[in-house]
This record gives sequence, C-alpha cells and structure tokens, in this order.
Amino acid sequence: MSAKNVNLKYLVASVISCALCIVLAFNAAGWVLFVLLLLLGPVFMSVLSSGGIFASPSRAHTALVLFALCVLVFQAITIRRSFQVDLGLPQEQISTVQGTVIYDSSFTQRGNHYMKLSLTGCGTENGDFCSAEGVVVAIGKESEIISSGIGLSLTGRFSEGLFVYDSLQVTTRSAFNTLRERMIGFLQHRMLSDSDSNPDLLSCQLLLGRADEGTLPLIQKARDCGCAHVLALSGMHLGILVSLCTAVFGKGRIGRVAGLLAVAAFVTVAGPRPSLVRAALGCFLFFVPLKERMFLVLFLQMLLFPWSFAELGCCYGYVAVFAIINLTPYFEAVLFQYLGQFSKLPSATLAAVLFSVPVQMLSNGYWCPSAIITSPPAGLLAALSMVIGMLELVFGKTGFLVKLNGHVYSLMERLFDTFGRWPRAGWVGYGIFIALIFLILAFNLTDKRILTPYKIGNNNKGGRTHGKRVR
Repeated sequence: MSAKNVNLKYLVASVISCALCIVLAFNAAGWVLFVLLLLLGPVFMSVLSSGGIFASPSRAHTALVLFALCVLVFQAITIRRSFQVDLGLPQEQISTVQGTVIYDSSFTQRGNHYMKLSLTGCGTENGDFCSAEGVVVAIGKESEIISSGIGLSLTGRFSEGLFVYDSLQVTTRSAFNTLRERMIGFLQHRMLSDSDSNPDLLSCQLLLGRADEGTLPLIQKARDCGCAHVLALSGMHLGILVSLCTAVFGKGRIGRVAGLLAVAAFVTVAGPRPSLVRAALGCFLFFVPLKERMFLVLFLQMLLFPWSFAELGCCYGYVAVFAIINLTPYFEAVLFQYLGQFSKLPSATLAAVLFSVPVQMLSNGYWCPSAIITSPPAGLLAALSMVIGMLELVFGKTGFLVKLNGHVYSLMERLFDTFGRWPRAGWVGYGIFIALIFLILAFNLTDKRILTPYKIGNNNKGGRTHGKRVR
C-alpha cells in the first residue's frame, strides 16, 4: 500500500473517530451510537492496522485498542449521566441544599460568586429532608473563593436550574483544606502584596488559577477572541513548569523527578481542575507511548476523578489533545515549507481549532476564527507572564520584573483588542474552514516532495517520524 493511501485513510479515520466521540458525548441516545461505533469497528480495524493511528504488527492489538476506545467513551457517557441532578423533592419547594465543592469557586462577569456542588442532600422550609445526587451550580454574593473539598449548606432557591443562595454555612473542612488555603494566601500575598494591578492579577491567575483581589478585564477580551483557554489553567502551564525544571536540572533523572514534583505541587495548589488532572496524569505516565498514554489517562481520570466528566471543558480538552496528537504532523508538513522550524505552534493551533469548534458551537452557539491567529502569540505571552510570576515568587517584586510584566500585559491587551473586533462564525463558517483545510492538505500532501521527507504515518523499520523531517 502506498504512503499516500495510508495517509489519506489515516486522516479520514481520525476525523470520523473524533466526530463519533463528540456525538457520543452529547447525544442522549448513547446506547444506539455506542452499538453503531462497535459495528463500524471492523471497518476501522482494516484501516488503522495498515499504518494509521494504532499502527502495530498485530491486528489483534489494534482490535483491542479500538475496543478499549469504545468502552472508555461509553464509560464517560455513563459517568456524565450519573451526575445529572436527582433531588428527590419538588424543585420549587427546596430551600436548602448540602454538598461538597467540586473545585475552587470563581466569579462571573457580573461579580456573582459561582461554584459547583456535588450534592448529598436537600430540604424544604417545612423541615422535610432527603438525600440528593448530582452536580448543581450555585450562585450568590460571597466575596471570597471557597476551596474544593469543603462541605457547605446553602440556603436559597432554585431558579432556571441554578441554585441562588442567600447564605452559606461551612459544614466540613479538612486539615488539607486549611493547609492549602494558607499556602495560596501566602503565595497571593507575595505576588500581589498591596498591589491589585492587572499585570499582577494576570500572573496570579495563570499560576494559581484565581485572583481573589479583583476581576481581570483581560479575561472577557480573551473570550471575545476565542482565546479563553490561554488564560485558563491547562496543560500548557504544566508544560512550562516541566520545561523550566529540565532547563535548570537537565534532561536526566534529576530533572525528570524535579519536573514531576513541580507538577504535583502545582496541581495541589491550583486544585484538581479537569484539564490539569489530564495533563498531570500524562506527565506521570511519560514512559507510555503517546497514543496509548491518551487512553490510559482517560481511564485513570474517569476512575479517580469521575466528577470532571460533568464538565464540557473536559470533553473540549480531550478533543483538542486528540487533534494535536493525530493531525499536527499533517499541518506541520505543509507549514514547514513556509515557516520552517516555527511551524509547530501554528500547526497545533490549527489542529485543535479544527476539532474543537463543534464543542464551542454546542456550548456558545458560535466560534471565533480570529483564534487561529491570536492563540499562538497569546499563548507565548501568557507563558512569559507565568514565568515572570514565578521569578517574582522567588526573587520578589523587583522594578525590572514589574515593568516587564506590565509590557507583557499591554501587548496581550492590544492583541485581544485588535482581533476581538473580528466577526464570529457559525456552522457555515466552520464548513468553509474545513473545506479550505482539506483542500490545502489535498494539494500539498499528494506532492511526493512533501510526503517523502516527512513519511507521515508511515510505519517503516526506522520507526514513525510523524512530521519530523528525515535527513
């Protein structure tokens, strides 16, 4: 079989597999589509076993991995459904809910306190009380962030599926909660001191995932550009930590251990957010091949942190990672001709946008084409702000670091202001985007001069190069 045929089958199988996973995650008829995916399994096996996503000398191994994909997707759907709210009492009569904060609370654009509770019980004004299950969103006027793992009793009412509370009472607090809040308080005081400037708040947001001292206007500007993921805690932050540890301690065992310790400390302080959990598990499973690691991480996250799959962002993250792993080599093979060694970041951005737009459409009803241009430079600026924040933690707030952080914030603000005026797009725009992408790939990847040096997806004796130029 020619390399071109293998590549085209690989690309088609990647797109169809991801599309099925997205539909499975959001469609109520999960059983029907799960059976459909199983029926399509033999078709994919013949494609994937010939040098594609799960290339392996053994067809039995390919079948096993494909079956594992089906089981994991079905398990994710089951977990997501299990977190649907079951109150046991008429919703309009409920005045009290009890539960545990899933992850650190935050603030909405209007300044309201926002948190998610894993319910344990609910009650009415008449004194009736019963157990409850599921995850509910609570909104109120609390002025301080409440850490994950703290038990609460909220008094209020349900309104349009949300619980609007008037008062809250802490019912349980562990020693770990107290220690973690003290650590966060110390780090925030060292980073912010008596200042509440926007650059300092940005560094605090990127390092700790919170900015208790105020709201950050840059976040809304990032949303307008479709770049909110750049300022949210994600695998990018852990990658920066690991890279810094590698630069300081080397690429040997000491550097690797230091990187893992830094990852564990960061997740402990920032909290077990879905994207951080996924990235941290990936770091600790570094010894597993990349594609197999994705499935193992998915299984462990569902086993250890099942509540994270009640989040739309969790699906968004896995879809983006899947795209980056499987499609980036194709974009890099094309963009390398024009950008050279700088083609990797734009290629990863294109791949992530291509697959994550359906998730954005399901959640927002639109997507921002400007994210294709703004995400790479915004990511670099966010990384620089994060590094400056780390240096301020170590050396204190020197004049040079404060001034440099101010310039970084100004550049990011100008970037978002410039591209935030670009129009938003819908499904028609997404269709045009897909057509352009596949048209460019079809014209470029059929050129032997591009296929030969990159050997995308070609599993030869020398190993898979996946977009790396063979010299």
